[in-house]
Amino acid sequence: MNATDFCFDQNYLSNFGCIIASFGDSSDEVSGGTTEYDSVKAPNSDKFKFYGSQYNEVLTWSFSVIKNPCITENMEFSHKEERKLMKWLKRTDGYKWFKFVEGSYGQTVSNNYVISLGTEVNTNSEEDIYYQVKVDVKPHRIGGRTLGYDLTITANCAYGFTDLIEKSASITSSSTYKFNVDTDANEYIYPEKVIIKNGTTTSFVLENTYDSLHRINLDTATKFSSIPTNSTLILDCENQIITGLNDPTKFNWYFPRLVDRNNEFSMGTSEGKLDVTIQYREARMVMI
Repeated sequence: MNATDFCFDQNYLSNFGCIIASFGDSSDEVSGGTTEYDSVKAPNSDKFKFYGSQYNEVLTWSFSVIKNPCITENMEFSHKEERKLMKWLKRTDGYKWFKFVEGSYGQTVSNNYVISLGTEVNTNSEEDIYYQVKVDVKPHRIGGRTLGYDLTITANCAYGFTDLIEKSASITSSSTYKFNVDTDANEYIYPEKVIIKNGTTTSFVLENTYDSLHRINLDTATKFSSIPTNSTLILDCENQIITGLNDPTKFNWYFPRLVDRNNEFSMGTSEGKLDVTIQYREARMVMI
């Protein structure tokens, strides 16, 4: 990857007049994403029996940033410029969305640094890959002058995600909504938001018929009762939060979720109509 820029918490490095670079005594590195198996060696056998697996290492990137030499000749950072960068990058309020801006091959070399040159990834018809990360920053000083910063980017898991995907449909007892999901992680997707507008339908069930554990016949599908008409219910499925519901006892607290490949949302035998919007991200096993 030849990245010149990155986006963190909706701001770009280039907005601060900076660019990704490598100093002569450092290199760009990525680590993590390894899989650990739970296994036991059977007696009198050379084989290990597999019991399960998990990702025990998150993704981590290390690289440096400098001022963009194409727009300034003064490569030293002032205290004011450093404060702006630190306020943006050094956060204590949780993981933020991050993506690299990838470029085509090309480099500029000086005595102190190397920068890669290119264009944004979308110009090559590739999808952007996002990670939820925290950033650690260390000044890079040469001859007592701050000429850049060494960054360590630490993700909250072993893979990345697509941009936000949105699906919307009207669902009735006779009309379901089918769509495909293409995710690289072998686990359920909990949508960032499921927005339900119930109109005149006050009691209803919402079921993904391809989720074998959240089913109507198991009484584990998403279920609401005695909801006021024309309500808008917003479900944060990952964090198990719902807004727009005045009485929490009217919800069974089973949140919708998605599976890889086929998904079909149904109201079962519930009467009426629901306008449903589902916002989610698909996992991508891409380390960049």
